[in-house]
Amino acid sequence: MKPLTTWSEDKQDLVWACLRAYLGFSLVARGYVYFMHIDPLVELMTSHHVPFASNQLAQIVAVTHVAGGLLLTFGWMTRLAAAIQIPNVVGAILFVHLQEGFFGASQALGHALLVLVVLGAFVANGGGSWSVEGSLRPPKGRPEARPIADVESDATHAAHATEASPATRR
Repeated sequence: MKPLTTWSEDKQDLVWACLRAYLGFSLVARGYVYFMHIDPLVELMTSHHVPFASNQLAQIVAVTHVAGGLLLTFGWMTRLAAAIQIPNVVGAILFVHLQEGFFGASQALGHALLVLVVLGAFVANGGGSWSVEGSLRPPKGRPEARPIADVESDATHAAHATEASPATRR
């Protein structure tokens, strides 16, 4: 039986993909709940003195949660998908959860800070190899594919360089 550290190193891409998919799915679910309860969300934002609290801002928050969450779930444009979540989470931390503190009944501040850190990790590292964007990258160790026109241009350039070299003129 392999030690846990060896297993986790072997499965790092799988763990990263599971974390990304879980975070993405939870953001989609949260956005769906926001859509279904827009008025209470606006009331919550207003009662916590969120700047520009309005129905439009609540809808923007819901849309970014759903759209960014879907992109994160599948790992498509992961850095952008995570980055668009950060203002929502920072706003929730500053205007809602910070008032409750770490040891409040819901412990939402600690959860929101964890989500913020994980989003930052996805902004920095992307979706990983088990993602849509990862499947579109060439495998490690293989050169990136180039368009045929570039390859033909290189071959033509090489032929002209050989004809012009002093070694071929003798």
